[in-house]
Amino acid sequence: MQTFDTIPGLLLAPDYFTAEQSRSITRETLSLYDRLEASPNSEPQKVNIPQPQFVRSAKHNLASEEFYTSIVLDEADGRKLTCEYFPRYGETGHSLAYFRGNANLPGYLADEWVAAVRRTMEFAEL
Repeated sequence: MQTFDTIPGLLLAPDYFTAEQSRSITRETLSLYDRLEASPNSEPQKVNIPQPQFVRSAKHNLASEEFYTSIVLDEADGRKLTCEYFPRYGETGHSLAYFRGNANLPGYLADEWVAAVRRTMEFAEL
């Protein structure tokens, strides 16, 4: 498992991609992070997601109140992507970008990751 000093929490599992795919995914992920950090932020909004008692646990719930900003990113192919970006998620050093739906994913994610997941699922069905 490979980790990265520039983004704590980013892990790369090389068993699922070729070396070149891994380098490409890493490069694109770091670039996406830089773009999110440099984006003009809207007014931070407090997350208000009620959590039923049956899903609460010390491992899965956050001890802090979370805030996000809505961000629109321009893709090289002309698409506009929207996401909710949590610049501090859970604790210092962690962030989260939430893109809704496969059609709204950055191109490299759809091309590399979603395709790999689909291949894995198709293989598992055999």
